[in-house]
Amino acid sequence: MVRRKKTHPKEAAKASTPQPPPPGACPPKPPSVRPKPPDWRYSEAKKQLRVLLENDDDRFWHSMEPEELYQMSELFQQYEEEKFFEYLENLKAAVAKEKKAIVFDEKALAHDRKIYKPRDTNANGTKRWDRSAAKQLLHQDVKEKRHVNKTPMQLWNSRDEYKDFDLATFRGHVYQEEYAQKGRSYWQWLKEEKRKEKALKQERKNKRAQK
Repeated sequence: MVRRKKTHPKEAAKASTPQPPPPGACPPKPPSVRPKPPDWRYSEAKKQLRVLLENDDDRFWHSMEPEELYQMSELFQQYEEEKFFEYLENLKAAVAKEKKAIVFDEKALAHDRKIYKPRDTNANGTKRWDRSAAKQLLHQDVKEKRHVNKTPMQLWNSRDEYKDFDLATFRGHVYQEEYAQKGRSYWQWLKEEKRKEKALKQERKNKRAQK
């Protein structure tokens, strides 16, 4: 009969207690935690996605698989995949509903314009930006990069049409137009790249079928 050596209670407790790593050893990495994304309602991801869906005349973005669209931007990937798919479907439905309302409003507005002449000024007497020559000129200036290396004041002084608006108002429209055009340029480039990629895949598929 083999006698087992008795373990002292203090030694047993010591053995069951996790021991610190030896000197010089790397401490164990804590489990990775996905950072909490921004509130979707006010996020840049929602803003960008809305712009894509609202201007999707050829239904390119609408017809794209949700998984593929999710991979298009790190803004989208801040959110869990399933959550993003849910946000996408809700936003598609909201945009479709708004477009129907816009069509109805435009018909009503066209009817009203036959009766009432559109005003070029706001209720307080200031000029309306959306009906001004300044809006069109600023769009062209930003597109042709005439605003680069200029302060908003220098650009404001470059055209008499801009001076129909105070500098603070004009400055806000400069930043807004610049941001809008940068966003449109990026997504348009991405759209063309995806089209080229699909066309190349189709071409390869056709060649394999002919062999």
